[in-house]
Amino acid sequence: MKNQIKKMSLLAAMLLTGSAIYAQNAKTGAVPPTPPTFHAALPPTPPKDHPAPRGRNSRNVPQQGLKVITTISGKVIAYVANDRNIYDSFNLQSGSKMVNVKFPDHLGSQLMRDAKKGENVVVNGFSQTDPSGVAVFHLVSATASGNQITDAPPAAPAKTNAPELKNHESTISSFQKNAEGNVNGIVLNSKEIVETPPHIMEQLQGILKVGQKISLTGFKFMPPSGVVMASSNTVIRPQTITAGGQTYLVR
Repeated sequence: MKNQIKKMSLLAAMLLTGSAIYAQNAKTGAVPPTPPTFHAALPPTPPKDHPAPRGRNSRNVPQQGLKVITTISGKVIAYVANDRNIYDSFNLQSGSKMVNVKFPDHLGSQLMRDAKKGENVVVNGFSQTDPSGVAVFHLVSATASGNQITDAPPAAPAKTNAPELKNHESTISSFQKNAEGNVNGIVLNSKEIVETPPHIMEQLQGILKVGQKISLTGFKFMPPSGVVMASSNTVIRPQTITAGGQTYLVR
């Protein structure tokens, strides 16, 4: 009996103590501390996949299309110069077809020596349509007069002095046009050709005319090794052109 009374007294004391603590916290606004929470250890985050390096075999590197090499043969009919008076193709009579064979201009000297007009030649290359819709056969290698001609890189240019800017003065004899009919040069009475881009000539057409006297500053064009010019006329790359008392910067 005494033990039971003692237990009841102890329980009552504990309840009174808890009530007193609760009342005190309510007055002061104190919040009892939150019991600690234990979390299970999280597994480490797996590393993100790194993007594949952009190497030679990467899909991000643009790939050039394969070219199918074929062989044609026939007789050289004529060599053809481009808008800059540089020979860079020849017409080949291959059976009943006339084929225009395009070659790097630095091969001009070797081709015109070994595959002269009227001679037979075997050409390895590929066909392609140019922007104007004309089919062209691009030379990769050729055999003519028992010699092999290959599209190899041009020889390193010999060390020369820097070109000298010179003054020129003459009268306009005519205007040079490209295959599209656009004026891309001025032919002078002094037999020099002033090579100018078509967009520059469009602006000068209302200013220049045949028989007009002009002066200019420019550099003489020196063909690289292997390049053959269609004309022996001196080609000038102008820097300025003066006409009618006005000087124009040409670029």
